[in-house]
Amino acid sequence: MSVATARYSRSLVVIHGVTALAVLGAWLTAEGGREVVRNPPVLHFWLGLAVLVLVVPRLILRLAEPAPAAGPRHGWLAIGATLGHGLLYLLLIGLPLTGWYAVSRMGVSVPIFGLHLPAIAAPV
Repeated sequence: MSVATARYSRSLVVIHGVTALAVLGAWLTAEGGREVVRNPPVLHFWLGLAVLVLVVPRLILRLAEPAPAAGPRHGWLAIGATLGHGLLYLLLIGLPLTGWYAVSRMGVSVPIFGLHLPAIAAPV
């Protein structure tokens, strides 16, 4: 059992901030409809992939390092906090994966540093 600390580690705070910026950037650059096939929003794809990639070290650090001591939590508040964190992690993983699936089904190629993101589904 780990001992609670007064603050989150600097590395976890940095990953949290970068992830939040990537989520905000992906939301602001989102496009939809048939235009995506003709003019793919590559920045949106990159930011979504960044969110997915950042979840891995975030989870590793979160599991390896103790969390700061929280104030008293009672009953539904503790349950709500746990469910809320679980939902956020589910969205941080699920939304980029569903976006990757969608561009794969549309047959859109996503360039990343001269390479192309492999499709995870056959195009329609």
